Amino acid sequence: MDAGDGSPLLNVASAIGSALIFILACMRGTDVLDIRDRVCGGMGLAAIAAGMLSGSNEILVAGCIIASAISVLLLVPKVWESPGRESLRAWLLWLAGSIVYFYTQWEHGTIESLATALAFIIEETIVITILAIATMRKGSLALATNSP
Repeated sequence: MDAGDGSPLLNVASAIGSALIFILACMRGTDVLDIRDRVCGGMGLAAIAAGMLSGSNEILVAGCIIASAISVLLLVPKVWESPGRESLRAWLLWLAGSIVYFYTQWEHGTIESLATALAFIIEETIVITILAIATMRKGSLALATNSP
């Protein structure tokens, strides 16, 4: 793995960072992992395993993008029901990181690195939008129920 065009090293660092966040969330989190959380984790691991076994970056990236997109689809109902379980600040930071990564890959990146960053930007924007709307909705409901 080199840090040259497409910077696979950055993709690996991102995957390791995501795995560490997942592990810490499992160890320190107060919520119990439900079936949706387990499916998301399993899909990510399956995508990584498929990429490693095939030796193909394209399969690895496609698998991770698909797993991530399905994970976002499974996350959206949870965010809508309980927006307080997700940190808007964390999602905004992840979005900022994805935008920076996309920008750094623009001139010399591979299609895989650009596609990965673009997919994350789209997914993070969806979650942030749903989270913001759900938070405002919950706040409006709380105000409506607490008014005299």
